[in-house]
Amino acid sequence: MNTGSERHARERLGVCLARLAALTAEDLTRAERARSFFRSALPYFDRTLDLFRRLGQADLRNLPPESLAALADDAEKTLTLFHEILGFRADKVENPRLASAALIAAVRDAYEPMLQRLAPLIQARAGEWERPRQPRRGVALAIALGITAIVVAGALIGREIVGHSSPAYSMLANKVLSALR
Repeated sequence: MNTGSERHARERLGVCLARLAALTAEDLTRAERARSFFRSALPYFDRTLDLFRRLGQADLRNLPPESLAALADDAEKTLTLFHEILGFRADKVENPRLASAALIAAVRDAYEPMLQRLAPLIQARAGEWERPRQPRRGVALAIALGITAIVVAGALIGREIVGHSSPAYSMLANKVLSALR
């Protein structure tokens, strides 16, 4: 590949990445006439767009010209597919459910091979975005302590209002208060 072709591939990739970065997964599901057909594909759209956003942030200066051309091809194919989805009109196809399912499948099936090619470039391991997020235990502990503090405060206020309390509430209140100190 000569320098002119390399420059053309870089420009093509840059334009496609900019256009993909301007899209959101919600944009692809909002086409009013096609809303019901593409709503279920939101996760596929989101992960594909995220992949290209990460590529847009990667350092591609030392990439061989052939790799640049392949990346530009992937970005162009994805952008073309997304434009088909944005322009989808159920009244223009014979079977809208089947046609939309084919477009969704194309986005879904293209992801894994692209991830395998792009992962080394964006310094991520394949499957990294596939893991479900783990709940943060610190937040759960804070919520549990907050609820416990409310219960203890209620027991203490109740004891003050009534003038006495049960030994079980007093013992619980004392334990929780000593744990919080």
